[in-house]
Amino acid sequence: MSKKTKIIISVFAAIIVAALAVIIPFVFLKKQETKKLETPNKPIISQNENLISIKTSKVENAVKYIYEITIPTENEKVLVFKDTSNVLLFDFLNDSSSWKDDFNVGGIYSVCVYAVAGNEENNSEKSPVANFERFIKLDTTTLFKTSKQLTWDYVKEADYYEIYVSSNEVNEVYTMPATTETKVMINTLKTELNLPLGYYTFCVKACSNNQYLTNSDFSNVLEFYINE
Repeated sequence: MSKKTKIIISVFAAIIVAALAVIIPFVFLKKQETKKLETPNKPIISQNENLISIKTSKVENAVKYIYEITIPTENEKVLVFKDTSNVLLFDFLNDSSSWKDDFNVGGIYSVCVYAVAGNEENNSEKSPVANFERFIKLDTTTLFKTSKQLTWDYVKEADYYEIYVSSNEVNEVYTMPATTETKVMINTLKTELNLPLGYYTFCVKACSNNQYLTNSDFSNVLEFYINE
């Protein structure tokens, strides 16, 4: 090998070494820059009628967490919440009361979370989805009476009403489908339940066929005398 060839090879080798000295740190730094945050754990949900707590794992270097909650409406509405904490709280009696209507839906909800980094490309993947159930009690109606009929306030999402009729000798329940007309003739109750003459108390309860909508409390109680 000639001296000239050796020089050329040495020059090329030096160029390659110099290039690698630049490229390798750049690739390493780039890899570090694009490293995604750790994926949060599957959320753990605790709840009662007026409080929902959604907790996931803490993620190192996360600046905030994004919670995506799917509401069991017909179009499966998705609510998005941002919080700096790995615990998201809904206190419907206090600061979060404005969200109560969104969560006042009976059914199965789903939640997932992802951690947000300083650079969006470093955001974590979404956590596994967690599901939880909400059981909603129907509103309690108010019962009224005239001389010949009982009427009550309409209850949203009720499928039927149960009218409870009681006396010293009688305890009966009259069921009627929920319609926009929330009334029944007292004479109808007398005939359908074969009620003898006398004093009776009446109250009504709103009911649903949906397993996630529980029956309302009893309405106020009214007394009426059937004398014909």
